[in-house]
Amino acid sequence: MAPRFPQAKWVPKQNYHITLYFLGTVGVEQTPALKERLKVIACPASIPVRADSFLWLPDQRRPGALTLSVYSMGQLEAIAEALGNPSPLRAHITIARRVRRIDHRVLADIEVPPFDFELFSLSLRQSLSTLHGVRYPSVLTRWL
Repeated sequence: MAPRFPQAKWVPKQNYHITLYFLGTVGVEQTPALKERLKVIACPASIPVRADSFLWLPDQRRPGALTLSVYSMGQLEAIAEALGNPSPLRAHITIARRVRRIDHRVLADIEVPPFDFELFSLSLRQSLSTLHGVRYPSVLTRWL
């Protein structure tokens, strides 16, 4: 898709991850409580996931990011809710940023990449801007 939309800032594949709860700016003093919530939440042993559809965030009228929503039979959304997510957020993988000038109708002829996989862990990740791009180091990984 990148050649068709050169104005977008494409996320490198090594940075792909499923977002199910975006915390925004979090103080260091809040990290222990977040880690504890992730450790104790009830989760299944694994979560089947598949690609669902392209999704513009925050919405089609004001697109800032092009994402791929993922379908997990509601399991990821239930985890986000149990973690205390105050705003509903569809689980998704961000694939491009700076997409304001892309007409959403041009995606109509592009098929959603077919993939199915199982998740066996959840992570609390930090978003760090570096000279070499954004990195997402894990603060805590919880195996299911």
